[in-house]
Amino acid sequence: MTTEASTRKAWAKALARPATEFPLTQLPILASEIPPGLRGTL
Repeated sequence: MTTEASTRKAWAKALARPATEFPLTQLPILASEIPPGLRGTL
């Protein structure tokens, strides 16, 4: 077995199970106005 082959096996085990999503977190409103010139989408 080569070092390259053993490295691939280690990565395969790490990625075998999908990650668990974080729960939704409500963020506090820090200001009540949208800054002028704000651009973008959510």
